[in-house]
Amino acid sequence: MVSFGESLASSSLGAVDALNGRCLQVCFGNHSRWRGIHALPRQPARQPIALLVVAPTGEPPPPQTLRRLEHEYSLAEELEPAWAAKPLALTRHEGRTILVLADPGGEPLDRVLERERERPLDLARLLPLAVNLATALSHAHQRGLIHKDIKPDNVLVDEAGHVWLTGFGIASRLPRERQAPAPPDTASAV
Repeated sequence: MVSFGESLASSSLGAVDALNGRCLQVCFGNHSRWRGIHALPRQPARQPIALLVVAPTGEPPPPQTLRRLEHEYSLAEELEPAWAAKPLALTRHEGRTILVLADPGGEPLDRVLERERERPLDLARLLPLAVNLATALSHAHQRGLIHKDIKPDNVLVDEAGHVWLTGFGIASRLPRERQAPAPPDTASAV
């Protein structure tokens, strides 16, 4: 469901000054996402940044949904804006817990696929998306993260073929193995 009209201009979002003006509300799965252009507090010289706000839709939200938002926020240091929607704040708005992400742009891949469902994606569009999705996953793996919820809802794409991952709520951190550098064992023939 896509609808306009959610006005959040009068509300403070903790680390984010306010969601100024009217935002696009995109609802899917067990979350709502709002998009808009917003300014960070106490930084009047900076340009406004685009934000993506994720909020549970249930009242009250299930505890596992809140844990997923908290977990995604805890991964902020490992996520890079070049390949992921980076969490900026986990706060409350009108009694609801919300996760505020830097909005890299694009739209959820599931919406692209739904719009194109009458015909398959053109190969010239599909191949760059597949390569860029693999690249984004590679960056996550290099950071020791396993996403565990890759699906079209959690992939943002733009017309140029850029890909960003979202939905890190159930991602796992791999233990970082620390081995002293040593030459490989060699087998000798006797």
